[in-house]
Amino acid sequence: MAGAVLFATGDPGLLGPAVVLTAAGTGACLALAGSAPTVVAPPAAAGPPSATVPPSAAASPAVGAPAAPSPGRDPRRASRPGLAAVLGMLLFAVAAVGYYAAYDLGYPNAAVPVAMAALVAAVALGGPRRATSAPPRRWVPGIAAAGGLVVLAATGLPAGVPVPSRPGTPPAAVRVVAYNIRMGYGLDGRFDPDGLARVVARERPDVVVLGEVDRGWLLNGGHDTLALLAARLRMPYVFAPAADPLWGDAVLSRFPVAAARSERLAPAGAPTGAQALGVTVDVGGGVRLAVVATHLQPPPGREPVAQARAVAGFALRYAAGLPLVVAGDLNTEPGAPGYAEFTRVGLVDALAAARPLPTSPADEPREQIDHVLVSAGVRPAGPVAPRSTASDHLPVAVTLALP
Repeated sequence: MAGAVLFATGDPGLLGPAVVLTAAGTGACLALAGSAPTVVAPPAAAGPPSATVPPSAAASPAVGAPAAPSPGRDPRRASRPGLAAVLGMLLFAVAAVGYYAAYDLGYPNAAVPVAMAALVAAVALGGPRRATSAPPRRWVPGIAAAGGLVVLAATGLPAGVPVPSRPGTPPAAVRVVAYNIRMGYGLDGRFDPDGLARVVARERPDVVVLGEVDRGWLLNGGHDTLALLAARLRMPYVFAPAADPLWGDAVLSRFPVAAARSERLAPAGAPTGAQALGVTVDVGGGVRLAVVATHLQPPPGREPVAQARAVAGFALRYAAGLPLVVAGDLNTEPGAPGYAEFTRVGLVDALAAARPLPTSPADEPREQIDHVLVSAGVRPAGPVAPRSTASDHLPVAVTLALP
C-alpha cells in the first residue's frame, strides 16, 4: 500500500522507493502464502501399552498398503497457496493490460495501481494466521531490511553522468537536436538505445529535446530509456511526466541547468496526456537560453490548436525575455492552424531553410511534424533531418547563434 501511495503522488523522485516498497510487500505476501500449516499429531488412545515395533518396520508401510495421509494435513488446503499464486498472476496481467490499454482507448487509469495494492493488502491481512512448526530465523528480517536499505540508497546514486561545468565564455553557437524516440524502439520493433544514441551523437548536440520518453513502463520491458541514453551521451537531463510519472518529455544539456518548470496541458481528447517543460541552460558568460520541450497530443484528424496556444503562452512567460527555443513533436505542419499559434506570438521556424523537411514516418517521411522554433534574434543554420529507423520519427537538428 505504501508503494502504491508513493506512485500515486506522481513525483518521479519517489519511484525508486515505491518500487522497493511494493516489492517488499509482494515478497511478504508470498511468504505468508507459502507458510506451512502446523501438523498436529492426534493424542494417543488410552489402553494397554502396545508392543514395541522395530524402527525399520515403523519407517515403512507394509507392501501393497495405501499410504496414510499426514495427520492434521488437508490436501485441499495444501494446494491453496499455488492456486492463489496463479490467480494473482492472472489478475496482475489483466490489471497491467487494463492500465496500459487506457493510453489507446482513452479511459482513466490512475486508480488501477492503487486498487491492485489495496486488493493485495486485503488478501494478505484477511488470510488465516498459520503457525509454523519451525521457529523463525531471527536473522531473516535483518537481512531483508539491510537489502532494502541498499536498494533505497542505490536509487539516489548518480548514474555515471558527468555534471557539466559552466563555460567561461559563451560558445559561438549551440547545436540543438529534437527527437521523438518512440520509447526506445526502432521500426524493427527492437529496443535499441545504442542505435538512438548513435543517431543523436552524430549531430554533436549541446541540447537534446526528447519526446515519448519511457522510464519504466512494464508494457515496454521496464527500461529507463532516459537514463540509458543520458549515460551513453554523457549528458545530464531534466524529465517531466505527461501520461503518468514514467512517460513524458526530457531535455538533456551539456551546459548547467539553472532552472526548470513544467506545466501540464489540458487534455484535448487524445488518450495520452501532454505537458510543456521549460529548462534554462547557462551557456556561460552570463548568457542563458530557455528551452521548452513538448509533444502535442491532438485527437486523430484534428489540429492541436488549444495545446499549441497554451505551449506558446507558457514558453513566452517562462523565457521572460531570454533567447527561446521551442522544440518537439508538435503534430502539426507549417501553415496549419496549430503551427500558426507559435508564429502568431513571434516564434520563427528554425528549419525553414531546409523545407520541406518531413520527419514521419521514418522509413518514408511525408509529414513535417517535428519542429524547432526560436525567438527573434536567434539565428539558425544547418538544419537537417538525418535518416534513421531507430525510431518511427526522424530527428531534427539545427545550429543556433544566440544574440
